[in-house]
Amino acid sequence: FFVLNLLPAYTKAYNDLGKAFAESGERPEAVQYMEKALLIDPGNRVIEHNLEVLRKGGLMPAAPVGKLKDAGAVYRKGLAALKDGEPDDALSLWKEAVRLAPANPAYHNDLGNLLSRMGRLEDAEKHYRLSLSLSPRSPYVHYNIGRLYERMGKKDKAAGEYREELRVNPDFEEAKKALKRLSD
Repeated sequence: FFVLNLLPAYTKAYNDLGKAFAESGERPEAVQYMEKALLIDPGNRVIEHNLEVLRKGGLMPAAPVGKLKDAGAVYRKGLAALKDGEPDDALSLWKEAVRLAPANPAYHNDLGNLLSRMGRLEDAEKHYRLSLSLSPRSPYVHYNIGRLYERMGKKDKAAGEYREELRVNPDFEEAKKALKRLSD
């Protein structure tokens, strides 16, 4: 839920949470999160499809974690672990998702967010940088690095990352606020 607290209009997070709840057998919660995603992004065909499949009884609970070979399924189990208040389990699962799909920049970014939340700042930075190396124009990654640098007391570096985020994502209000906060 960390991503939703930071970016409440992040459609992918709502859709992924809906899938995670569905795979955990929690259909009402799954529907709730997918409907929220559609409110944010009406007409999104992927989410519409997922919601339709869910309403028809699809998206059944996933296989036990030890048998998962699909990085997406492992990632979604990590989301469910976070929802259940188990960040250590989420960390193990997301590390496995990164191992299975090392070229997925979103997995590295989200793993960086979790590591940062756990106080493992150098490890978080490594995954943010990997995310950027895979997709240099990924939204929110520079912002996440900026927040990380602020926590490390590196205000000038943080400001540089916020400026870079605004170059990539010029309408991102949180980056504008952070840059203003640092200049005050």
